[in-house]
This record gives sequence, structure tokens and C-alpha cells, in this order.
Amino acid sequence: MQPAPYLTDSRVCFAHRFYQLLEIKQLKLKAEPLLLAPELSFEKPAAYTPYTIEPPDTVTLVIPGLLGNSIRSIVAPLMCARERLTVDGYQLEVAWVSGRSGCDHNAKALRRSVLENADRSGQPVNLIAYSKGCADALHMLGNHEDTHDSVASLVSYCGVVHGTPLANSVPKWLNTTLRYLPIPGESFGDGRAIADLSTVFRSKWLLDHPLPANLRLASIVATPTPDRVSRVLRASYRKLASTDKHNDSQVIDRDAMLPDSELLAVVNADHWAIALPIAERHRLLANLLVDKNEFPRDLLIQATIDHLNTPIPA
Repeated sequence: MQPAPYLTDSRVCFAHRFYQLLEIKQLKLKAEPLLLAPELSFEKPAAYTPYTIEPPDTVTLVIPGLLGNSIRSIVAPLMCARERLTVDGYQLEVAWVSGRSGCDHNAKALRRSVLENADRSGQPVNLIAYSKGCADALHMLGNHEDTHDSVASLVSYCGVVHGTPLANSVPKWLNTTLRYLPIPGESFGDGRAIADLSTVFRSKWLLDHPLPANLRLASIVATPTPDRVSRVLRASYRKLASTDKHNDSQVIDRDAMLPDSELLAVVNADHWAIALPIAERHRLLANLLVDKNEFPRDLLIQATIDHLNTPIPA
């Protein structure tokens, strides 16, 4: 896949950092490539100039996707990665929003979380926004100008930026179920959770809401090979593939890229594998339905935070 003309292609630089972390932590590479990047083969790249890992004092907020808050007791986004990186000195927190409400609703809650963390730490925060969480983050920036100075960077982590065709024709019963199904600890939705992800809505919204010029923008997308898509996601993967084979089972790669951003990585993992530690937490479910879930998420997040803590490549 070639990056769009308006993107800065940082894939090779980022991949070098990622593979260095694999070497430092003495993890074994799988047979298939973990990142799909130019000038990188299936073999582990040659040794690169090592860098000293010093966890930055910047707070990084992870923004969950659709139903993220609803299933947090079962599997929270990047749960195991956050636990490991916190031990290593990284400051990672989840900015919880409604798992089944629209972007404007969630933007208000996200604003509070961003302002509180920026005020507490005394500096702007990094945002790593997964799936629908990226659309929520965009609405926060578009609706609440007072957050602009409190955000240092926004990373689309397989984010729904330009929409997804899967949201264009959703049965009424599914919308109703998503909105009103009783879920302990979470109130009813507002009926906008899926509607806000349609390609028509997202395209118009982006045209009407240019992003702040002071933010560092980056994108991580996923285009797994068919053998790296879990059973439960194969139907949606094939449906999107009828439009574009470069998809992660929920969003097409180009639709996950923020305008004018750095393209950091194209990951060989599906939409759940990049963020949800199902294999670590629910082995039976992983064996039956989510059978391609293993991925070094902690290394990908660590490489992302470290990259954001360095100047933009020339």
C-alpha cells in the first residue's frame, strides 16, 4: 500500500524503532512480518543504532472504541500493554467514554479527561485513539477549542476517521439493541454511535471542522493478510474487501488515516488484534472465534510513544 500524497511516510523509521524493541526485549519474531513497510522483508532487519529508552513524563490517554466501556470488565483496550508499560515507567490511562453514544456526547466527557490530565501533569497529553475513539477525539477538538493547547498529539490507531462502509447500512434493530440493551454500569445510548461512523457523515464533518494546526498527527493502520484475520471477523473483512482489500475487518486503511499526518505503520493484524488482549484474557474464546489475536501490542504502543517524544523526521 502506498501512503496518500498528503501523508508523511515515517514507516521505515518507525519500523526500525519497533524491531529494536523486539531485539532489546529478546522477543521472537513470527514467520510473517508484523509490520508491512517498504524496504523491510520477512526477515528481522539488520541491527540499527540502538536508542536509549527513557519513558517520557508525558501522559498518554487511550480512547476506546465502540462498546469499549460496555465490555471493559471483560477486555479493556490495550489492557495488558498498559499494565506492562506502566511498570516500565510510562504514564498510560484510558479516557473512558460511553461505548454506545455518539461522538458529540463523548466529546464532552473526553474534554474533561484531557483538561484534568493536562492540568495535573502540567503539560499537553498524547491521545492514542482506537477505532470509534478517534472520531470521538476529532469531535472533541472540533467542538471544544479550549482543549487545543492541552493536546500535544493525536494518533489514529485503526481509527474511524473518514468513516466505514460497515456503518452505511445498519439494520434498525441493531441500532435499537445497541442503544437500549441493558448493560450493568452504563446508561442507554443516544442513537448516534453507529450513525456518526458512516462515510457520508464523517466526510462532511471533516470538511466542516479542520484540525488544529498545533497538533502532531499520526496514523497507524492495519491491513492483515487473510490468514491473520480471526474467524469472527472474516465476514466483515470479506465485505469490506469487496470495496477495498486493504482493510482490517472494520475500516479501510485510507479511511483510518488522519489528514496531513505521519503514517507510522501498516500492521499485519486485524482490528481486534491490534488493541484487544483477548488471547491473554480469554483463551477459550481465542481458540474458538478470535484465533488470530496474538500481537505485541505493548511494543507497538511503546514505539508510538517514543516516536512522539522525538522530533518529526525531516
